[in-house]
Amino acid sequence: MAPQKAIRGIGCSDSEVYARLLADKFDYVNTFYHGEPLLDIENDHSYLEYQPLNFIICNDVLEHAFLPPGEVIPILYQSLRPGGYLILCASTYKLSKHIEKYPPLAGYEVNKTAKGYQLHVQPKLGRDYVDPQPVFHGGPGSVLELRLISDQGLQRNLRSVGFEVSQLSDSVLKTYGA
Repeated sequence: MAPQKAIRGIGCSDSEVYARLLADKFDYVNTFYHGEPLLDIENDHSYLEYQPLNFIICNDVLEHAFLPPGEVIPILYQSLRPGGYLILCASTYKLSKHIEKYPPLAGYEVNKTAKGYQLHVQPKLGRDYVDPQPVFHGGPGSVLELRLISDQGLQRNLRSVGFEVSQLSDSVLKTYGA
């Protein structure tokens, strides 16, 4: 495929396995929350330097965002050109709604202990507390899981702002992997 640099997109902490290929073919930038080039998916102003966007790749990010999916998805939608694509991958569960593991957070701190890791939770309202068994993705103490995402809830969130939802079938996933 010849490069098509008129097609502009961003990735949200994409794997270098495919990020380099996308950068070769498109006007594509792989962004990060904790490093350059920066992007905070929860802040609509964060997208301004990358717009107009034909696509956004958001792979295994929503369960780690401070804001719930119902508040992040409208920001993603507004950051795309009309007819743009959101390529969204998220671990979902057969739940009627998302399960927030922590109250609205002001912040948190991960502490290593003799038994593993614990989380010092700082809610926006209420008292600080310690979670002795937080769940991390990408290795211990790395990326905190803030919620379990409902498949039904995620589809509702996507459709409510105007996205059309299509999914890979189980047979495709079994054949080619996820």
